[in-house]
Amino acid sequence: MGLTFLTKFCPELSLAQDGLVSILTLVIADNPLTMVDAGNSEGKTALMIASERGDLASVKTLLDAGADISLVDSKSENSFYKAVQAEHGQVIEHILDTMAHKINLDQSLFHMAAAKCLHRSVEMILQRSEFRLNLNRVDPSGQTPLMLAASNGCVQVVKTLLNMGSSAVDINARSTDDGTTALSIAARNGRVDITQTLLSQPDVDVNSRDNCNQTALHEACKSLKDNDHTVRLLLQTDGIRYQGRS
Repeated sequence: MGLTFLTKFCPELSLAQDGLVSILTLVIADNPLTMVDAGNSEGKTALMIASERGDLASVKTLLDAGADISLVDSKSENSFYKAVQAEHGQVIEHILDTMAHKINLDQSLFHMAAAKCLHRSVEMILQRSEFRLNLNRVDPSGQTPLMLAASNGCVQVVKTLLNMGSSAVDINARSTDDGTTALSIAARNGRVDITQTLLSQPDVDVNSRDNCNQTALHEACKSLKDNDHTVRLLLQTDGIRYQGRS
């Protein structure tokens, strides 16, 4: 009854949450193996709770006991997703080191990490050769991880993605929704540091036009009152076209 009670009826109180590893070990030893994966009313297992809390000791204990890392809760989030979302580096690293072969890394998880500026999580995932991610794949909104990071001001994520090289990350990829690039998105949102980072890349197309025939300069000028620094950066860029299609 131990783990079932803790996860199903006491979602706010769990052995994993409190880090009571010695008691957790005893409970596991005294119950059938299937009890390890019991979920609460939200579908959260003890491993999910430990992962989102960053309780490394409990994560190790639960995994050693055979906890299923592939299970998802009512939000369709598994234990690895929760660790990445909370940026618990030690938990992420342990799961990758011991359970990478059991992780079906959903592309949406990487999009989430890039969009939420989870730089450490992004780096740790990219360092693993077993995950062959398509870094130019778009999410349901039509944006690549680079676009999402640029939109949300995630400068370190942008730099990390660009460091993967032009063969892995297309800096000029266009959104399948409106045709904008990461540069246009950064300029539109007044992300000065990201605009500057993107402009420093030799392959960036400063004159790329979206589906409405707008360039990054057009986007920056739309909010000139609060975006003059970005506009000046673009105007000072070699090869920038001020108007027309020339």
